[in-house]
Amino acid sequence: MVLTASATLARVAVTDHGIGIDEADLARMFTPFFRSDRSRTRTTGGVGLGRMLAWRVIEAHGGRIGIESEPASGTTIHFELPLSPTSAP
Repeated sequence: MVLTASATLARVAVTDHGIGIDEADLARMFTPFFRSDRSRTRTTGGVGLGRMLAWRVIEAHGGRIGIESEPASGTTIHFELPLSPTSAP
């Protein structure tokens, strides 16, 4: 995980070195109930809502989220959120 900040933005990037995601699936990764691994079911874990919920929360706070992946090399999910200005006493 990489955390960085500027005067106006906090940035987070989380990378794995797993199997990656097919390019055709990347556009659907924030779609409710979508699972890139078609063999997964509710009994094997997840309902496909986590990424969509993260996207909505981040967007509601004025941020952005994205995903990059390469099959057989891993995936990086990154997001940035605006920092609130410090209130004066």
